[in-house]
Amino acid sequence: QTVSVNAAAYETRWNAIQQQINLPTCGYAYVSNVGDARIRGAELELRYKIPQLGGFTVGLSGDVQDAKITSASPGSPASVGQHVLYTPEWNAAVTGDYSWPVREEVRGFAHADVVWTGESNGSFVVGNPDYHDPSYAVVNANAGVTFRGLEITLYSNNLLGNTTIIKHPQ
Repeated sequence: QTVSVNAAAYETRWNAIQQQINLPTCGYAYVSNVGDARIRGAELELRYKIPQLGGFTVGLSGDVQDAKITSASPGSPASVGQHVLYTPEWNAAVTGDYSWPVREEVRGFAHADVVWTGESNGSFVVGNPDYHDPSYAVVNANAGVTFRGLEITLYSNNLLGNTTIIKHPQ
């Protein structure tokens, strides 16, 4: 198979959401029922195995979602219309995989990807330093060999040392 396409669309109605609420003055957190939410989204994944390059496959994937509070519990810091915490509006990735024979019954493989994560909210309180979590990207890679059902893999995550701050502990 040279090309594969996977797609999905969804809607979720989530009742009695429990979210971790960080207290701004003391640094402690508690879990609270903040209300209900509706989440709508779509995902798409494309993969292409390049016939001229043997074991080389490239991929592109992404998703978008709208995750909003639809009702807030009494005393909840959440308001109707706010985003569900820690839920990016979009994500995307580009991948590359290569596999080749090394010797009889031994195969080598390598994988690299760039993964982008969109902006999200880490607090329901607008003035909180964690209210806006920025988007960020990381580059990852792994390589290894397979032999008679065994796999040895070396992993490296965040190869470029991205230090985007997505939480501001107090």
